[in-house]
Amino acid sequence: MSIFSRTVAGLAASMAFFSAESFAVRVQAIPNSWTMQSYGGVAVALWNTGSTCNMGLVEIPPNESEQRSKLLWSTVLAARVAQLPVFVDYEVSSGHCYITTFGIPPA
Repeated sequence: MSIFSRTVAGLAASMAFFSAESFAVRVQAIPNSWTMQSYGGVAVALWNTGSTCNMGLVEIPPNESEQRSKLLWSTVLAARVAQLPVFVDYEVSSGHCYITTFGIPPA
């Protein structure tokens, strides 16, 4: 395989990975109006976040660990009690808004 062919193949793979449908967005707020919901297993969803998703829904991807779901739950709960903002970065993919990262920003 020539260098040109490998370069074209690499570019095609990169374009497939970064499809036009997939992009990262951030929402940040004191989560008083957010609704946290668990759907059994490890699925955790946040509603009314102000995200551009249907009803402000952002959710942990189905392949995430139980520990990550617990960390999201405890982060949002602690921020709500302390009246601190939380940021949630999410990616829109196939009609779902999956959380990619979250945390409490510096004061």
